[in-house]
Amino acid sequence: MKYLVMLLLVLSFGVQAALSPRTYNQLQDFQKTIDSNQEQDSLIELRGEVDAFLKDYKDNDLALGLALQIRAQINDKLEQPDQALLDIERAYKLKNLDDGTRRQLSISLAYLYFGVERFDDSIQVALGYLAGTDQPSPTLLALLANAYFAKEDYKSGTPYIERACELSEKPNAAWLSNALGGNYRIGRLDRALLFANLLVLNFPENQRYWEQRSGLYQAAEQFSDAASSGYLSLLQRHLVEDTDFYNLAVLLANEGVPFRGARILADQLESGVIKKSKKAYKLLAQSWLQAKEIERAKSVLAILFEQYDDAQSGITLLSYLVDDEEWKNASVLGDAITKLESISNVEMARTFLLVGIARFKLGEIKEAKIAFSQASKSKLYSQQANSWLGFLAAQSS
Repeated sequence: MKYLVMLLLVLSFGVQAALSPRTYNQLQDFQKTIDSNQEQDSLIELRGEVDAFLKDYKDNDLALGLALQIRAQINDKLEQPDQALLDIERAYKLKNLDDGTRRQLSISLAYLYFGVERFDDSIQVALGYLAGTDQPSPTLLALLANAYFAKEDYKSGTPYIERACELSEKPNAAWLSNALGGNYRIGRLDRALLFANLLVLNFPENQRYWEQRSGLYQAAEQFSDAASSGYLSLLQRHLVEDTDFYNLAVLLANEGVPFRGARILADQLESGVIKKSKKAYKLLAQSWLQAKEIERAKSVLAILFEQYDDAQSGITLLSYLVDDEEWKNASVLGDAITKLESISNVEMARTFLLVGIARFKLGEIKEAKIAFSQASKSKLYSQQANSWLGFLAAQSS
């Protein structure tokens, strides 16, 4: 990884005028050789030529400064960042440099300091550069922000990354993401959402940006927007993980449209996009119940009981069968529930109570009494069960 993001050496007309044609052309040849050559041996040989140039022009600050920039680029390509830094530091200290060359050195030095994790030095140099110009470089602003972020100083860095985004000629995904992250870190969720929307707008093909936006809406407790964002993500086919669909179904249910959430879950389960699991069916049953689609809910509850031995789902289904006066089905299901090993005493008592009602309605009085007697052992259901037992005793007397 290269530590120096070096701007190509650009010799202005002012620099050209200050140098002899021979010196200017030699520097240009050095730069062209760097740009067109990546071979290590060739770069080492070129560095030797630059070293000779430096000795010849040791009394010419401008030529020396430009040559040191060239050598820094060579050292950077040779993956010697410490040597590149020494070159730029030496050039930066030269006194007789034109403003353009010094600004170029400032940018290079800020990048080099950042690359070797000297973040305070990078910040100092970058701020010094920005103080002397009314046309800040978006790239340098982004670097300054990242130097602050590396120090976990998000409050200081965030305005600079925002400014970089504003000045950028075209949307930069990395900068927009950093602006989102910086604002999120300092608790400015409204600003974070602004950049999340810009990411989705400019890079709609990236699934992660849709997920981030939906998550931010939830963090900001803007659940309606979160649900809308999640649904748009579905339409863009950016929902991939099972949890993405679960989250969307919950958001839709909370926003008063549980039917839509249930329909999404059902479709994805049927198509195999969502893995068939107890959790998926639990959420689907809950969504259908919230949507008051009882028959559809009953089908899912049956799956939960039959395939996953889920006592709670079986008891919920049993209560609906009793409400619907499906006495035979209720009786059969109730007997199956009582045979489960993983069932609590309270769940068992409720099951016996419902089975007792079904048995009574089927005219199976003896079996009904047995069921109510079992239910009466629970403090929670004893009063109801005893009432039924009293009623049956009165009926038989």
